[in-house]
Amino acid sequence: MLNAQLNIKDGRNTFNHSRNNPETYLVHVKPDQVNNASPLCLPLIKQSLSDDSSYSIDDVLDELREGKAQLWLGMRDDKVQAILVTVINIHPCAKDCLIWLCAGNNRENWTHLLPQIEDWAKAHGCDAMVVRGRRGWEKVMKDYKKTHIILEKKLR
Repeated sequence: MLNAQLNIKDGRNTFNHSRNNPETYLVHVKPDQVNNASPLCLPLIKQSLSDDSSYSIDDVLDELREGKAQLWLGMRDDKVQAILVTVINIHPCAKDCLIWLCAGNNRENWTHLLPQIEDWAKAHGCDAMVVRGRRGWEKVMKDYKKTHIILEKKLR
């Protein structure tokens, strides 16, 4: 059903070459398909924003519709298991792909899909992947190295 809503007929948006779990696959939602996918993704987008008051759900959807951010769905049995939102950041001497938002269920069923996003980022000229997330991601992302920390003080 979701595949039909997203017009996935020829696999253009589907990355389905995982050997670890052939039932779970990755879908890259194009900007013009965000409205079709959003009803199924909103609970997980809300969950990913639970500790971030910098953006509203509408802000995130606007970024996705405008192509400023990319929406990825971890799918299994035609159900959304996870959402990831990436942003390509261009710096004077480098380009990176930031995993900005991430939420999902049964993490062991979809984290193996991350290398496919890394391949996409590499194909789009990115030099590195960056994760902005909770401390627990350090244990999951074993091939990522902690290079910085973010400290925050609320002023209002």
